[in-house]
Amino acid sequence: MNIFSDEAKKVQQCPFIVVQKVRNLQAISILRNVTGLDAGESEALILYGEQCADLLLMDENKGRKVAKQMDIKHIGTVGVLLEAYTRKILKSYEVETCLEAMLKSEIRLSKELCNMVLEYVGLPKRY
Repeated sequence: MNIFSDEAKKVQQCPFIVVQKVRNLQAISILRNVTGLDAGESEALILYGEQCADLLLMDENKGRKVAKQMDIKHIGTVGVLLEAYTRKILKSYEVETCLEAMLKSEIRLSKELCNMVLEYVGLPKRY
């Protein structure tokens, strides 16, 4: 079992995370056909509207472009790390550890972005 399987179980057991189903399935289908997004991204975009959400977590570039076109406020995982650091929830070495784990799991992050994050949290560039 890898770290992400363990983390997924922890997330599933969090009492403050609630799974919501999208009500408008036709909207998902239309969005997928028009944009070429996959089901998960399309569901997230539609659910954002249905839930009157404040912020959407979206990492995929294509999904982020569509979110921007739809005037949906969004953030990526790296943005969440930076926000957690800024709010003193994470320390600089923890941000670095998260970046390393993301890179090892083959999540596509540019080396330039990783170095910018490291600099922001006061660490030397590594990539």
